[in-house]
Amino acid sequence: MKKILFFSVLIFLSACGTKWENPSGNSSKLNQDTRYCKSVAKAAAPIYICRNPLMCAPDETNRVINSLSSHRGYFDKCMFEQGNISK
Repeated sequence: MKKILFFSVLIFLSACGTKWENPSGNSSKLNQDTRYCKSVAKAAAPIYICRNPLMCAPDETNRVINSLSSHRGYFDKCMFEQGNISK
């Protein structure tokens, strides 16, 4: 169980480092797209927060991981739709 949790956290953290780039080089548009896509992701897939903020119960761990990955997926999809590319 600990190995599965460790690898899922490792995979999630590696996905957090995605850098986005606007092909036109316009950083103002990139900032605007990022803010817009963050709001879309928050509305479509809110992040689950554990009942105890210091530690998640065993039945909540999967919900947290699923909500984080879903949130990230909506954000990435939105960024691609806006015409940005990941580095």
